[in-house]
Amino acid sequence: MSIMVIHSLKNGEENDRKRLREILQMRTKEPKLIQEAIELIKKTHSLEYAKDLGNNLIKDAWREVDKILPDNQGKTKLKLLAEYCMSRNL
Repeated sequence: MSIMVIHSLKNGEENDRKRLREILQMRTKEPKLIQEAIELIKKTHSLEYAKDLGNNLIKDAWREVDKILPDNQGKTKLKLLAEYCMSRNL
């Protein structure tokens, strides 16, 4: 399960949590059901939660990386990749 699903199941209203579990257990490819699950996840602001969590993890990781890796082109590219992954729109 993704962090977004876990957050939604933990923080959603009871009926929404039940419905999301039902849809997930179906392992459906039905677009309408998939969209319904996405809307339930959005309702709990789980996308924002996951993005904030990811950004905080990256910041924490870079504080450690900065201590041990010298500044060079590889480090710069790695940092740009991490920032890109967290800033892109899904």
